[in-house]
Amino acid sequence: MKKTIIYFVLYFIISAIGFGTLKKLGIEYNSLEIAVYALPMMIILSIFVYSIALNPYQKRKSSPIIQVKSLEYVVPLVILCDILIILESLYTGNFRPILLAQLLLTFLIGFSEEFFFRKYIIEHMLTKHKSKLLALITSSILFGLLHMANTFGGLTIENAASQSMLATVVGLLYGLIYIFTKKIWMLVLLHMNVDFALFSSVINQSYLQVVPALIVEIILIFTVLKIIMCILKSIKTKNNKFL
Repeated sequence: MKKTIIYFVLYFIISAIGFGTLKKLGIEYNSLEIAVYALPMMIILSIFVYSIALNPYQKRKSSPIIQVKSLEYVVPLVILCDILIILESLYTGNFRPILLAQLLLTFLIGFSEEFFFRKYIIEHMLTKHKSKLLALITSSILFGLLHMANTFGGLTIENAASQSMLATVVGLLYGLIYIFTKKIWMLVLLHMNVDFALFSSVINQSYLQVVPALIVEIILIFTVLKIIMCILKSIKTKNNKFL
């Protein structure tokens, strides 16, 4: 637990320094330019998380509780739809270069946060404590607390607290998905596309006007619902598996 907290504090500090630096440069948290200027910070965080993921115990990950073969198609489908979004925006004349920066930024966010809060923290705690429930709660709370770093980028404390509480709930869902399926790259892409939709709904309205975007959202909703149904069924039939 001590090592987990230390790594979390380092992650939080890097985020806070990054947002604080951008704010001093006149780039607020909700500004258009942050999609470009936040890239160096996210690259640093991704390298930091990648180095942690190379620890020996990370190679001995626990087995998934459920097997859902249809989920194998989620990753290629989401990648294909993201490509179609770019192609259709080019075709319709709605393309803006910032769209590529948003895609890259949200991928790095998804990569760093999922590999740290789901793969690293959950696997580390399962190795040390064996309790899936403890691992889930810890990773979710820390995931929520991370979003308080957004105050350094100009977000109000009230908005950051609201965002933090929502992130904790989302962290519980993502954590459950990881514990039950162990499909980390699927989570990275799910996370990426949810964030991409949020970015685009404020910054780039053209995302909401293209057909592939709707397909992505349908895939996300279907995937999450399918996993939740499988999880509920697994908990009902194998209740002791999650303790």
